[in-house]
Amino acid sequence: MSYDLGEEVFKHMPAATSSRCRPPSGGQTRQPGIPITVSFILSIHNHITLATQCLLELYRTASETKSAEFFVVDDGSTEDTSVLIDTVKRLIVLFDAPIKLIRHTTPRGFGGTNMAGARLAKGQYIALINSDMFVSQGWLAVMLATFRQQPKAGLVGPLFVGKGMRVTEGGGIVWADATPANYFRGQPVLHNVSFMRPVDYVSAALVLIKREAFLTVGGLDARYGRGYYEDTDLAMALHKHGYEVLFQPLAVAYHQEGTTLGVGPEKQALMDNNRVLFHRKWQSDLERKHCHREVPAGAAYRATRGPRILWLGGQVPVPDQDPASARTFEMLRILLVAEYDVTFQPLEAKGASSYKLQLQLYGVDVLPAWDAGVWRQSTQGRCQYDGIIISHSNTFQAVVQQVLGACSLVPFVYDPVQLHFLREARLTLSQVAGFTPASLRIPQIIQHLTSLPTNHQLHVQRQFELGAIQRSKVTLVVSGEDAELVAHYLPMAKVMVVSDMYERIHATPLCVGRSGVLFIGNLASLANRQAVQFLLLDVLPEILRLLPAELQPAFRVHLVGASALPADLDTLPNGLSKHVVHHGWMSSPRLKQLYSQVKLSAAPLLSGSGVKAKIAEAIKYGVPVVATSVAIESMHLRHGTDVLIGDTPVVFAVELVQLYTDCELWNHLTVEGYRNIQNHYSPQVAKLQLLRALLDAGLTPRKANARHHC
Repeated sequence: MSYDLGEEVFKHMPAATSSRCRPPSGGQTRQPGIPITVSFILSIHNHITLATQCLLELYRTASETKSAEFFVVDDGSTEDTSVLIDTVKRLIVLFDAPIKLIRHTTPRGFGGTNMAGARLAKGQYIALINSDMFVSQGWLAVMLATFRQQPKAGLVGPLFVGKGMRVTEGGGIVWADATPANYFRGQPVLHNVSFMRPVDYVSAALVLIKREAFLTVGGLDARYGRGYYEDTDLAMALHKHGYEVLFQPLAVAYHQEGTTLGVGPEKQALMDNNRVLFHRKWQSDLERKHCHREVPAGAAYRATRGPRILWLGGQVPVPDQDPASARTFEMLRILLVAEYDVTFQPLEAKGASSYKLQLQLYGVDVLPAWDAGVWRQSTQGRCQYDGIIISHSNTFQAVVQQVLGACSLVPFVYDPVQLHFLREARLTLSQVAGFTPASLRIPQIIQHLTSLPTNHQLHVQRQFELGAIQRSKVTLVVSGEDAELVAHYLPMAKVMVVSDMYERIHATPLCVGRSGVLFIGNLASLANRQAVQFLLLDVLPEILRLLPAELQPAFRVHLVGASALPADLDTLPNGLSKHVVHHGWMSSPRLKQLYSQVKLSAAPLLSGSGVKAKIAEAIKYGVPVVATSVAIESMHLRHGTDVLIGDTPVVFAVELVQLYTDCELWNHLTVEGYRNIQNHYSPQVAKLQLLRALLDAGLTPRKANARHHC
């Protein structure tokens, strides 16, 4: 899944405190036979000691790419450059560093210096670096990851900080009169700074550019001479050719401003002269697409974006631990790709900071945890958003009064994730009326609930959830059965099914060489505890009775999920315990490995509602499933074609043993199960449904290259 990107990016962060004397790797040394990923161009004019320090810091982070090359371009320095030359030589001799030193006898200016290196560059990306920049560990990994996740990106720039870790540049805006300005200058690095976003331009003091895009627009324009406006001009050209210019604040660099071209009257004269040249070149585009300086910067930025959406959820999504989080994470990404301006606010400040960073990496503004007092103070009765999405019933209950008080005129979408009163209904009918939960369908639930004595808890839960649906413009549910239930009680409600999303991991899974059965579920859940008790106490003895004797010694039931086993399962009768392995919670890499080893997945659920993530996930990994009827409810799965179904201990065991010993059937279910996932639970299907829901709510995504009126 896409959220695995975080592991790739954040693994570089701890290295900032580790030894700097590790053996060279990746782009720090020549890599024969490997295409060059990044071409670093370091432009220098005097300030040689500072430039040498910059080179060493840059070299230190080059291990974050597989291969690289360095061009150190001295633009006619008049100072003694021996320390720089000696450093370059040492890096080459000691580490076989791929560095080339270029010297101009007379200065050519910022554009000419960088183009001298760019003409020689062979990398997929070109990094332009001024000699007054100091990069932080992880900056390059973040920038490269941004390119991989943003196919339209032509140029990515980092967050520049200065003294006191205050922002010096956080992406830039270009006004209609050709005057540029930096966002957030002088501000502390808070949540409003800390997420990736498209901007008009970023300073070329440190940028990473797709080489193909750089060549397409002709590189840096020579008309600007010594410097200033080349980067703004480059960004305008990239925009004109359909590329995006992105500000990525998770990459951070310290900028010692004013070192390369100085400060004072000379700098101002250069800027004034080049602004005239820039305006003359881009006047038509500036007048049509850019705001005048009288417009506040925030309003001007929002003129470039789609509708501003606030998503209120229980906590920051933890997509590798929780199926509901994975669904939320993917829906947030769908909104970003559709160019909505997305803010996420959790009800509680739970979860590791890395999950928050992953959302920011993709472009979500993550607010601090919900505080009603802060909300009232910040809104002052005025809504700052074009639409609201509230997920989970407990979140709705906690925030609805304050949110609708300020945002009563904007549409809001409710995403209950799970209809809790459906789960309560199943439990009630099984306990009071003696029904088998697995046999209950929505029409039967509706029919029998009307004849039972009133269950206060069920009544309160149903009234609350239906009330939330009534107050929403559109409601999102995870399954057709949930939609059917809502339609019975609220036939006029607008309901859209946006199910969980899965993409296949293994292209060609093999039946041979596998053993054991896997059950996944957090045992803090009553439904999962009931399922495990059913599997171990009722089904497992039947499996061992039917399984061929030669397969019994190696047969194991693998239990994965947080929380301890129920007390009655700590010691199983008749030696069954030796066939059970309780792993507890597993990280994504370990779980992926276990999926490649087990033969089947079991989903013996007796209650619950919605799409069962444990089934779809197993099919995604190429592991066929034996399940109860309630477990596959709403999933469009067919017995004997996509899965095998058993609702009693004996039938469940018979189906499991048949699949366990028949590789032809195993292969058939693997292929057909995956086809079902693609047809009903792919990101493409969910995307269509989610965007249609937002359109129905009146939240139209921004058209490509379109701006609202300033």
